[in-house]
Amino acid sequence: MPQPQKKQPRQEYSAESEEDPTMTTIEVGLLESINNKLAILEILHQDINDLKSSLEFSQSQIESLQKENNEMHTKISELTKTINSLKTENKLLKEAILDIQCRMRDNLFFSGIPEQTQDNPEQAIKDFMHSTLKLPKETVNNITFHRVHRLGSNNKNLDTKHPRPIVAEFVET
Repeated sequence: MPQPQKKQPRQEYSAESEEDPTMTTIEVGLLESINNKLAILEILHQDINDLKSSLEFSQSQIESLQKENNEMHTKISELTKTINSLKTENKLLKEAILDIQCRMRDNLFFSGIPEQTQDNPEQAIKDFMHSTLKLPKETVNNITFHRVHRLGSNNKNLDTKHPRPIVAEFVET
């Protein structure tokens, strides 16, 4: 009968063991590959963090621009209302000017004619036409007015330096 053979203990190979160089090369290659991939992951992680920061900054810029845009829309709306109001007012003023021009067509303004205590603007104009403009008395007496009055409020102190002007509306003949 043959003798049973002794079981030899199983030998394990490690990186320090020089007995199996193939295993060591594989393990080193595997570790290097893992290290390379970890380095790439770290770079990707940093890139992701940078993108996240950039996105947060861009988002805050967008919010700021949206707020500014809303403020501008509000201001534009207010300015549009103001412009429309001014256009309406301008139109009314043009109409008023045209009305005044039409009514003033037959009017003459006389300034520098002194005021009297018992002021009669019509007689003051007739006297002015005869004495200063040298119109004949008969012509002056034949002139008829629709309306004659002084402009402004009645000055009781009778400012002789600046008498109120007289507006005379002539009757067309």
